Amino acid sequence: MIGGRCLSPYIECMDTNLFRSPLTRALALAIAGLLLLGGCGGGATGPDGGGSVTITFTPAAQGQPLVIGQTLACAVHTDPATAVEVTWRMRGAIVGTATEYTYDASFVQRDTLRAHAEAGASTRDWFWVIDVAAEPATTPPIVPNVHVSAGPDPVQVVMTWNRIPASAWPITHYVVKVGYGGPVTLQNWESSPTLTEVPHLAGQAGYSATFGLADGLAPGAEAWFAIRARDNHGQLSSLVAGGYTVITSEWWIEGRVTDDVGLPMLGVIVGSTAPPRNGNTDGAGHFRLGPYRSIDAVNVHTTTTDHFDFTSAPLSSGADINFDIVLPYRYVIDPDCMAYGASFLDYVRDATRTMAVAGDTSATRFWRWESYPVKVFLPDSTLATGRQMDDLARPMLALWNDTVGEAMFVEVASAAEADAHFRWVTDAAAGYGQVSLELPSGGVIGNVLPERMRIEVETGLLTDRFFQEVALHELGHVLGLIEHYDNSCPTSGHLMVVGASGNLSLPEPIHPDEVRAVRLISHLRQGLDMAGYAH
Repeated sequence: MIGGRCLSPYIECMDTNLFRSPLTRALALAIAGLLLLGGCGGGATGPDGGGSVTITFTPAAQGQPLVIGQTLACAVHTDPATAVEVTWRMRGAIVGTATEYTYDASFVQRDTLRAHAEAGASTRDWFWVIDVAAEPATTPPIVPNVHVSAGPDPVQVVMTWNRIPASAWPITHYVVKVGYGGPVTLQNWESSPTLTEVPHLAGQAGYSATFGLADGLAPGAEAWFAIRARDNHGQLSSLVAGGYTVITSEWWIEGRVTDDVGLPMLGVIVGSTAPPRNGNTDGAGHFRLGPYRSIDAVNVHTTTTDHFDFTSAPLSSGADINFDIVLPYRYVIDPDCMAYGASFLDYVRDATRTMAVAGDTSATRFWRWESYPVKVFLPDSTLATGRQMDDLARPMLALWNDTVGEAMFVEVASAAEADAHFRWVTDAAAGYGQVSLELPSGGVIGNVLPERMRIEVETGLLTDRFFQEVALHELGHVLGLIEHYDNSCPTSGHLMVVGASGNLSLPEPIHPDEVRAVRLISHLRQGLDMAGYAH
């Protein structure tokens, strides 16, 4: 080869060292001149070498692109048909002597296949430049727009994806798998559980599949979902698409609906939104709502006609929860208490310090004694005047119990076992008497769950009856009527006003509004958000 041109079919290449001397170069050029007399152009040494036989080669095109796995069939022909001697060469070696040769494309490379043919006096040479490329990708592409999310019901997972718009071979199915120990990859694809195979439908752009317990999903488990497309040649997508989620678990809400005196309410509509669930209470006031997902935050609400309905703050859980609801009756309060707009609910909120305060979400949180009756200790004490304080205060415990109709107080034998204990003092800071929260230390009555209280009553009060009225009043604070409402109900005969006196002379020493409020307080759920009640 000189200057990129053929000198002879028998000269594949020459060592360039041969052309270093002028003598050698001259000799080579002379030889080349003689050889060129046979012709060397267009890849052949003349049409027939001057003989009477025409020699041709197929394929005629000298540039041949192939991909790995393909073959190229080459052949020598004579006209007229006659015997012909053929030599096939490639990479400097003879690779065949028949009139036909098949090239197998096994590697990515550029090859040159040469043929020399002699038929009688005719000779001819030909060559093909063969470019072998890698086999073009025919596997389906990655599935697009894959999303994995929790389904509408517990333990459900929804996977969505879009169709593959173009593929070498038609898509027939989408194969979905799941893994629990980590992502599903090409390496662990075969060992991962198959959830489904969704048929590919012509013209359908989007797809969706929902899985649940029936598909073997494990509640609460971390899960990696994966998808690949399969074509009609059985080939799967070259890459895995998918998404991660935590499988939701199932939980229920159940409880009882009772009124302010603790009686079960039948037929109350109890429901929730997002997701919507509804039911009615049975004869025992029982309800059950669900199922909910572990990611749901549920507001439970009631629907009645003559009670204050309730809507809870968002409830969320991974397990079943008990949620009892107390619905106060819409009592009409004393008309003298005009500041409450005749609303029993607002009256109770004021008395229990659970009125809404802007910017303070804890202000409406309700706290009461953990259990009833409240255990009270009355220390035995007699003044020089003969006044026996414990004997005077004891009937006031009974009066609260009898008026409310439930055991609100019980007397115990020692201060150590008491929830509230009396002290007889001569210097009550609040005047006639007061109640202080001892435990929890540093707490404020109405803002925390009470554990222990101290009741102080002035011993030097003018009359025994007034002493008893003060004791009766302070016991009202112990039962949860924390605030005085003298400016709201000044002349109605309510006990819990500042400086109340003469109540034991009234037909009802404890006002019916106060009786109903104390009864309701004893039945409300601990820590309740009073803002949940609607007017």
